Amino acid sequence: MRIDEIPAGPKLDMLVAKMMGQEDFGHIGFFWQEGVTEDGEDGWNGFYCPRCGKAEADGGPCVKPYSTNRACIWEMVEWMNSLSYPFALRLDWHGPAVAGKGYATAGFSGDHHVSANTEALAVCYAALAVRAEVDEGLAQAIIESARGGI
Repeated sequence: MRIDEIPAGPKLDMLVAKMMGQEDFGHIGFFWQEGVTEDGEDGWNGFYCPRCGKAEADGGPCVKPYSTNRACIWEMVEWMNSLSYPFALRLDWHGPAVAGKGYATAGFSGDHHVSANTEALAVCYAALAVRAEVDEGLAQAIIESARGGI
């Protein structure tokens, strides 16, 4: 299985978090938060993890949703840039995907470009591809994930 065949979700998010140095996937605690929507009509409140933003009732590992949330990928892009991996992102809205939909191509270091149907997925795949070349532990984790592990 190739990196770009790992589906979006917690497994891929954990690979990205491991790549960025996160070792502990337990929540650091849940704290009460309140908020309202932009229109001021709907309120929300509950206990949320300050590290990953998940609600206490959500369960699962404490990991940001890198593969499904565009806001989270910029933290990864900044981390990759701090390691001197230049970043490029291209959006194509006329590609081979379903009519009316497009795909994103992301790359680091000039020659590691990967396409996916969302920007977040493309960035995750590209970062993992380039880092797996220099980090044998990460490469092994990717293989393990493809086999159903992690």
